[in-house]
Amino acid sequence: MSLQFYKPNHKSTGTACSFWRNSEDNTFWASLIKQESWNAKTKTGSFSKNKDNPKKRAIVKFSDLEIAAFIDAIERNVEYSGYHGSQKQIVKFNFKPYVKNDEQLGFSLAVNREDKEDSTDKQNYLIGFYYPEAMRLKIYLQTILMESYKVEYNPQKSSPKEKSEDYDF
Repeated sequence: MSLQFYKPNHKSTGTACSFWRNSEDNTFWASLIKQESWNAKTKTGSFSKNKDNPKKRAIVKFSDLEIAAFIDAIERNVEYSGYHGSQKQIVKFNFKPYVKNDEQLGFSLAVNREDKEDSTDKQNYLIGFYYPEAMRLKIYLQTILMESYKVEYNPQKSSPKEKSEDYDF
């Protein structure tokens, strides 16, 4: 189960965004894909050609605390920023109120990815979530976070050594 948002525009600068939980290893992910084209006749955008292009898409892994921070940012109407560094790249993300012409319309997510060896190799992604979309995102994130805890703390998955009599309380 994933939650997807498609935000194409006539300038072909839109973004598609998807959030999901990998149930096999209990991890949280988001992907952002740049818009590839715009069909003026049907007024639709296409993202499919960029889904496998590493220069046009970003995939970000989030911790459970980061998922909780997104939920908290929506509930308290505040900004949340994070940073992930690996041997190959640096990823910065920012989730904050989406304000246009001094009026808040919802929230926005910006993701910036930079190659560690080539600082000119950068990709920037931005997507806005109007209030109803932010509510969907919040509910979805709460759901996958709760699902992750059910799996993580499932008593049926405990090993026989983890019985209460083995601990000095």
